[in-house]
Amino acid sequence: PKPSPCITVQQNAEAYYYDVTCKYIENNIDSAFTLKHISQFAMVSPSYLERLFNSFAGMSVIQYCNSRKVEHAKQLIREDRMNISQIALSLGFSSIHYFSRIFRKIEGMAPSDYARSVKSLEDHSKLLNT
Repeated sequence: PKPSPCITVQQNAEAYYYDVTCKYIENNIDSAFTLKHISQFAMVSPSYLERLFNSFAGMSVIQYCNSRKVEHAKQLIREDRMNISQIALSLGFSSIHYFSRIFRKIEGMAPSDYARSVKSLEDHSKLLNT
């Protein structure tokens, strides 16, 4: 049998800081995040936090925050209880334009186009099931 790889104290600490920070982001997804704010919460330097996220997530802290916000936005769009402006505000974006730019960068389409595609898929599914 192969020996299991040893996890160093440093690797364990890095995983801990990453996990705690990710949970903080999820639990405060409606906040307007800054690198400084998040690093203060995690009690690590901004550069250390950036290195962690680049290592674990393959992206910067703010890119990670934005990707999580877009995932939440997609869920809210599918629930169809709020309009795009309300969703942007509920996720802590400073403007609908900034939200739309981030959404388009991550998803390759505007939030309104995503909403139309979801609606179209739902309508198509209803037709198939009748």
